[in-house]
Amino acid sequence: LGYSPVLTIACQPGGEPHWSEWVQLNDAVSASRKITMSVTVDGDRKFDESWSVGTRGKVLVRDGADGIKRLVPASRLLLSWRFGLLAGRGEADFDLSGLGEAVDRIAGACNTDPP
Repeated sequence: LGYSPVLTIACQPGGEPHWSEWVQLNDAVSASRKITMSVTVDGDRKFDESWSVGTRGKVLVRDGADGIKRLVPASRLLLSWRFGLLAGRGEADFDLSGLGEAVDRIAGACNTDPP
């Protein structure tokens, strides 16, 4: 059996809706607050951004509608990160087909416009 990280897109309603994306991991990263994530969308140029480290190092979180907005028209998302200073890298390759429709439904449930 193989294991694949899980990508979750969410919107929390309220005064100003709060969008976030997170990746659920099987193995924890050693960082405690922030981690550098290498991101490639649709095979374009790779770039680095800072993600927060969540529950017991097994959840990586990025807040903001801008991250969701860049994924809606995309078909693939490749993420990679280091598990620790002396540890290896983790990688996740996500097929984003149908994401636009899902984001529309999430936005409707959150009573806001899609990003």
